[in-house]
Amino acid sequence: MDKKIICLDTSILIEYYRKKDKSKTKFVQLSKNYSFGISVIVNFEILAGINKGQQEFCNHVFKKIKIFPLEEKDIEIAAQILRS
Repeated sequence: MDKKIICLDTSILIEYYRKKDKSKTKFVQLSKNYSFGISVIVNFEILAGINKGQQEFCNHVFKKIKIFPLEEKDIEIAAQILRS
């Protein structure tokens, strides 16, 4: 049976990168039950905030994560959530 995909926030990826003991991160804990996706916005945030030395690490992680496109419907829903 395939794992359900959940969409990760930037903070989950930052925590994973920063922790020396990666086994204690939310990323690893969630990976036991879920596959991952990120929005193109999270992809942008991570790539805009990394330095050259972090690029290889990010490329490795992003190969295992589905990147969801941002569509007009998604923007409308996100705006409604933010307003409420």
